[in-house]
Amino acid sequence: SLPDYSHSRPFSFGALKAGCLLMGIGLGLFVGFSFCVFGIPDYFSEFHNWEIREMSGVAYGSCVLFFGGVGLITAFIIETKKKKEGKKRD
Repeated sequence: SLPDYSHSRPFSFGALKAGCLLMGIGLGLFVGFSFCVFGIPDYFSEFHNWEIREMSGVAYGSCVLFFGGVGLITAFIIETKKKKEGKKRD
């Protein structure tokens, strides 16, 4: 559970949003790389091939955007839960 900062000053969720976004982007890069290595035949040996470059670009881009969005949705869910907990205490 997150620490309780409700008594001192209003809690800012900017760091939580940025952290979840960056974790999502990092996870997206890792998943995109894994997809390219294990899903595209000859990824390392034939990278000069146009089709392989296009497929890997789509894989990296879509994974980064997808997992970055998942990170922001996760931050939103945590933020709404913390705000509901704060309202119940008041």
